[in-house]
Amino acid sequence: MSVKYEKFIVRQGENITKDINLIKDPIKFVQRIIEIKDQSDDLISTVFNKDIDLILARDNSFSIVLNHFDKTPLNLAISTDYEMKRGIKGLKPEEYEKRFQ
Repeated sequence: MSVKYEKFIVRQGENITKDINLIKDPIKFVQRIIEIKDQSDDLISTVFNKDIDLILARDNSFSIVLNHFDKTPLNLAISTDYEMKRGIKGLKPEEYEKRFQ
């Protein structure tokens, strides 16, 4: 099952890296990657009782996706810069942690 799950996430990631609208908008690109990661975390946690094989498959698949797309470092830097400029004033600790996880 972990191999299929890994392939599933890689396909989702490839779809993101091929989406012209996301490629043109680094902030949306990173947000979409984070959404998939959050969905994956929730699924593994609630349905599969934090199965270690699925966790490792998830981590490996995200590594494949992020390392495959050559603009990932730039997109991450732009997104982080945007978040920092947007500011952290007034954020509750859990909001801060979620934003910068």
